Amino acid sequence: MLFWYPALTLMMDAMQVIDMRLKLIAAGKGTSEEMFLMANEKVNAMAEARNILIKAGIRVT
Repeated sequence: MLFWYPALTLMMDAMQVIDMRLKLIAAGKGTSEEMFLMANEKVNAMAEARNILIKAGIRVT
């Protein structure tokens, strides 16, 4: 498997969840706490994916 595939799927999943949650918040069904949690979780997930790409697929825990 290509080394960048896990990072790409992680980024895509994070962006889809951001989209879904922002739509709920825009519809008035979300809370400010949920928005803060979503932003933190997804920014961290995208940063992790970026790091995986930069390190050529080598995960460091």
